Amino acid sequence: MKVFSRIRLLCTDYRELLFHLALKNLKVQYKYAFLGFLWAFFVPLCMALVFWLLFGVLFRRPIPPLSIVTALFVWQFINMSIAGSTTSIIDNAGVLKKVYIPREIIPLSIVLSNFVNFLLSLAVLILLIAFYTLFKVGYPFVPLRIVFLPGLALITLLMASGFVLLTSCLQVLYRDVKYIVEILLLIIFYFSGAFYDVDTFAPGAAAKGLPWLVTVFMLNPIYDLFAMYRSVLLPSSIPEMVVNISDYYPPFLMVAQCGAFSVGLFLLAYHYFLKQDRDLVDLI
Repeated sequence: MKVFSRIRLLCTDYRELLFHLALKNLKVQYKYAFLGFLWAFFVPLCMALVFWLLFGVLFRRPIPPLSIVTALFVWQFINMSIAGSTTSIIDNAGVLKKVYIPREIIPLSIVLSNFVNFLLSLAVLILLIAFYTLFKVGYPFVPLRIVFLPGLALITLLMASGFVLLTSCLQVLYRDVKYIVEILLLIIFYFSGAFYDVDTFAPGAAAKGLPWLVTVFMLNPIYDLFAMYRSVLLPSSIPEMVVNISDYYPPFLMVAQCGAFSVGLFLLAYHYFLKQDRDLVDLI
């Protein structure tokens, strides 16, 4: 299959170029920022504080702050990857017209640089969870389920890469795509449970005879990511820290469908990108 041969090409002949571009993106991103990488941590942390004050304090809904922070770290990676990569091929038209390189290196390098930020923010989040449990129960700990974090990070990387390959290619073909992407990202964020969970509306949906709304909500792969990161990182032994997904949906099915969506999206988006590859330079 052409997709796998192209991936092998990127991992061998163009590996150094991919890493160099990702490193360049990181340097440019924080070149003049006094706090540097810490902004990747403070931005979702401040957003979580706003949502917690709004819903947890003002509207008195029991929302654990760390649950919001965990979801927002994941969302920031996906959002920044898509937002930063959608116009990347057009923005680098001068380079792509002068020298031949696989076009997908440009958007994928942005995903890779954001992924490095994401991994660093996860390390800070784990420390934050350890300090939280220290003050909550008297000793620091994180769940043993954290061993699944590398696999979960890989699923997240594949999902973000699939979205990016699709939007960056479509933006070359149709110049309105970046505006549609901005709207869709906003809609997806509010409907994916970053600052709430399935137990927030499930009882109300059941009382109104609409239990199928829970199933539809659980089919959202972005929420599935949020739920899996919360389950892997947050200690369920602390009351109200993690929602028991099994009360609403089979956990193994949630993991399977999210993993299948990520892999399927990546392969299909990459196949579509390669199909349009010859026309991209002419169109930009």
